[in-house]
Amino acid sequence: MKKILLTAFLASAFLTKISGQCLTINCPSNVTGNNDPGICGTVVTYLTPTYNSTCAAAIPTTFTYTGAMQTYVVPAGITTITIETWGAQGGSNWGNNVNFGGYSKADFPVTPGETLYIYVGQQPTTITGGFNGGGNGEGAGKGGGGASDVRQGGNALTDRIIVGGAGGGAGYWSSLHVVGGVGGGLIGGDGYRDPSYGSNPGGRGGTQTGGGADGTCISLNNPICAGGLGYGGAPSSCGCEGYGGGGGYYGGAGSGNCRGGGGGSGYILPTASNPTMTSGIRVGNGQVVISYNGPAPATITQTTGLASGSTFPIGITTNSFTASDAFGNSATCSFLVTIADNEAPVIAAMPSSVSVGNDAGQCGAIVTWTAPTITDNCLGAIITQSNNSGDFFPTGSTTVTYSATDGTYTTTASFTITVTDTEAPIISGIAPVSVNNDPGQCGAIVTWTAPTVTDNCSGVVFTQSNNSGDFFPIGNTLVSINATDGVNTAASSFLVTVTDNESPVISACPNDITSCPGVVTFSDPTATDNCSVTVAQMVGPTSGSSLTAGNYTVSYTATDGSGNTNQCSFMITINPNPTVVLNLSSVAFKCVDDATFTLPTGTPSGGTYAGNGVSGTMFDPGTAGVGMQAITYVYVDANGCSSSTTDTINVSLCTGLNENGVQVFSMYPNPASGFIIIASAQTGTMEILDVNGKVIKSEKITTNKQEIDLSGFANGTYVVRFIYEKGTSMGQLLIQK
Repeated sequence: MKKILLTAFLASAFLTKISGQCLTINCPSNVTGNNDPGICGTVVTYLTPTYNSTCAAAIPTTFTYTGAMQTYVVPAGITTITIETWGAQGGSNWGNNVNFGGYSKADFPVTPGETLYIYVGQQPTTITGGFNGGGNGEGAGKGGGGASDVRQGGNALTDRIIVGGAGGGAGYWSSLHVVGGVGGGLIGGDGYRDPSYGSNPGGRGGTQTGGGADGTCISLNNPICAGGLGYGGAPSSCGCEGYGGGGGYYGGAGSGNCRGGGGGSGYILPTASNPTMTSGIRVGNGQVVISYNGPAPATITQTTGLASGSTFPIGITTNSFTASDAFGNSATCSFLVTIADNEAPVIAAMPSSVSVGNDAGQCGAIVTWTAPTITDNCLGAIITQSNNSGDFFPTGSTTVTYSATDGTYTTTASFTITVTDTEAPIISGIAPVSVNNDPGQCGAIVTWTAPTVTDNCSGVVFTQSNNSGDFFPIGNTLVSINATDGVNTAASSFLVTVTDNESPVISACPNDITSCPGVVTFSDPTATDNCSVTVAQMVGPTSGSSLTAGNYTVSYTATDGSGNTNQCSFMITINPNPTVVLNLSSVAFKCVDDATFTLPTGTPSGGTYAGNGVSGTMFDPGTAGVGMQAITYVYVDANGCSSSTTDTINVSLCTGLNENGVQVFSMYPNPASGFIIIASAQTGTMEILDVNGKVIKSEKITTNKQEIDLSGFANGTYVVRFIYEKGTSMGQLLIQK
């Protein structure tokens, strides 16, 4: 058996994590190799990774308030420690206060194995001062906070090497803030009541040499209220709320008369290194933390992979290791072991190709053969085959493939199985189909029972030119059917006949028409049919003809492509126009200055008049003006038929003379040409005289209006004289031909 030994230690490319530069780990280099002959792997040995650590860190121990002394034993090998102390916050009868404890820190030399004594101060909740030196309060006033300190060489106050001063008592009185002094620092904070120490002084803070003075009860600087070494002062019998002083190296003064107590001072042994103090930062109980810097050895753990000397399988194995120490530092590294399989599987005794006919009534055949043998160095080689001996094989050629793979190499081999189809399909169940069209359709959906097709192969392809349920047009359609199994084909056909038995439907046939003589128009009717249809007028006048009075019949015929017909007809009745007469002879001559008069009634009555000067049935000569005025009379009968006629009225200037303010006669037209009209309400004699006074024409006037012939007169100016019973009236006539 081959073994692979790794002896070199190199910084691997697979180093994945270094937590802190003080701890490193080194893994061996990657290794590659081939499998041992006939073995699915190989044995690999390697050396465990090494680490290097320079890590050191502070190892803290924390002490919290317990109400009793606590101890700390210096660990072996430790000669210097760092001590941090926080004094407690002073008590308060109101939550909004800043009477916080102080902070002290320094480095001290120690002896391994020696014992230090720890006192952690308490924030009081009653008038009793906090544990470790808090001064008591009085009434509703709360006590001062307790100091936190560490003692070396003994357990007495004088053995203290570091002190965190505590805050003085604080609170609320008569809507005023009672402020307690903060603890810590070389001198503790002073207590007072708002607004300031100057106006309402309270207890003074402790110093490095004495307790806080100026504590109040009845008056300032009451010795009974002063603090001392290691304890805060307290008021007594003040008759008002009193607040205790905070504990410290020296305690702050207590305060009555509703003023705050002073804070205790902090302390650090003068020989200590790196001292620091801060006033007023601790809320609640105090705390002490002792720490030192020390080393921590690392341990190495394998997280993935195989142990050295194991048989590594074919493929890639990742060996990962982690080095870690007590400080939380860690480093990781990895290396790869890659073993290649250089042996391919072997396939032997592969069958030869096989050719058979289909089994009776089957679209294929069951074929058997002896399976080949497969060997490989790895037991996990995967063997697959496309088909198994004894499987049913369809007609045609099928390639049977064997495959063996060990994950690296794959070996394949194959042979062919050919099955020939020797059975043809059978067709049956075919008959002609005859139907009428579906209502409103130029054809019909035709269904039939599908013919049956049997064959040894279920994969027969059945095709037809039309399908049962298809829409077939009017007439004959030949449906062709074919079936094939890929080797043999059968064909047949049948006739589908669809008869159109639906007549056209005529719509929008015109209604009967009643009209007056003239042009008559109408729309041709329309027709619908399940197939195409034409509409033709068979009888009667066409639309747009000019018709006289009488009755006319119009008929149409709709015909479809199969000879089915339908008809419709309607009547046209033409009523005659009325006969209209208008006679204006009685008013045929009017003077332009005649009064408005009613026109003679036309026949039939009830018609309308139109023309110049006409308004309704009235005529105004002055509005019409001089000249021949045409008057039209229009009559519409009950059938809506109408006729009209026209007559004229001659309107003249009728120039004449008046006598005694009364117009005796008038004549018109003037100027005149072939005649004049003499109009007078009197009877008498009319004479026409020339410019010399000679009578040229004389004529009796017997009617209201009388026409005088002027055919023998020359152009010129004449005098007309009218002689009647009461006298003579004269006028001037101008003849222009």
